[in-house]
Amino acid sequence: MTGGTLLISRKVNRHDYFIRKLKAIGFFNVSSTAVERNGLSLVINEIKPKTIIIDVEFYQSASCYMIRDLINKYKDIIFIVVSLMEFPAVLAMWLVDNGVKSFINWNDGEEEFQHGLECVRDGKIYISPDVKDSMNNRDLLPQPAENITERELQIWRYLCSGYYEREICHVLNLSMSTVGFHKTKLFNNIGVRNDKEAIIVAHYLKLFPDSHLNFYSGIYEARPKPNANKRNRRNKKVSNEQ
Repeated sequence: MTGGTLLISRKVNRHDYFIRKLKAIGFFNVSSTAVERNGLSLVINEIKPKTIIIDVEFYQSASCYMIRDLINKYKDIIFIVVSLMEFPAVLAMWLVDNGVKSFINWNDGEEEFQHGLECVRDGKIYISPDVKDSMNNRDLLPQPAENITERELQIWRYLCSGYYEREICHVLNLSMSTVGFHKTKLFNNIGVRNDKEAIIVAHYLKLFPDSHLNFYSGIYEARPKPNANKRNRRNKKVSNEQ
């Protein structure tokens, strides 16, 4: 059966509940799946849904990056993201900036959650009130994410190997400002806020084979802590006096 709405969520025990809820509101041809990667593509290509409602937890730590990938792959499908957990507003905004038509948050209350679903049913755009307020209060409108460049991928790999920024600068012969610029673009392109999240996303995606990671650069030797030499000299002097 083609068309209709596809619910994507790992919470299989809640599929029947949400399917009944969606049908009661007026969604038609509602189906659900918990498969991912190639299996998910097969389901989408077979069903050819008009609307996809996806749980923001579906891809765990890499949800932003992977949902954007789906949006780019299926440009004729309307993507709705629902959150059944606490989800940072800054990442929700990132999703909207990158093609998600509506973001509905269960934590806004059941009445507001249903209102969001009804808006989607009627073909309207709905953004969770907290996320909408955050979007309206931004000083600058962000640029949509772009494809990851070779340089960004290179820096990402060094981050996953535990390199500090100054070490990346040394290895790639780049200035601190240049590395910072590429890191900022990388973070925007994958929808993360810091080094730790970037590393988690790479780990989830299995982006870099173990053989491509080096956890000891060997560039910066271990150095004594400040005043350690003075302390050592003082201890040696006391020992000699004794």
